[in-house]
Amino acid sequence: MGTAVVVHTAECKKYSAIGKMRRTKFFKRYPNYCKQCAAFGYEVWQDYFEEWCDAPCQYCLGKGLCPRCGTATMVSRTRILAPPTIDHFTHTREWETCSTCGWRGDDDYGDKYCVPQEWTCYCKEEE
Repeated sequence: MGTAVVVHTAECKKYSAIGKMRRTKFFKRYPNYCKQCAAFGYEVWQDYFEEWCDAPCQYCLGKGLCPRCGTATMVSRTRILAPPTIDHFTHTREWETCSTCGWRGDDDYGDKYCVPQEWTCYCKEEE
């Protein structure tokens, strides 16, 4: 039996390099990001079907620190998500914004402001 080797496609190599570059840039720009939540700002857990995230990370956002830059410059905001419904409730959502680096927790729970993800390779092993 031979040793299995992964042969990466040109596309895989390209996106892997882009992901590595984005991560390196992020780590240089935000060395004080929260290592517990990867600058996400919220605790994430999974059940069988999906991820849930609604509790602020206890290591950063829960202490009033920005998940991305680590400063204590978070400002609370409230946005109306939907007008009053038949049950007469106005649906609102509070989120945090960092006045130093611009991190916001209102868009996809801060997902676009967190540590860039590594490229997931789907190349197959060949012998």
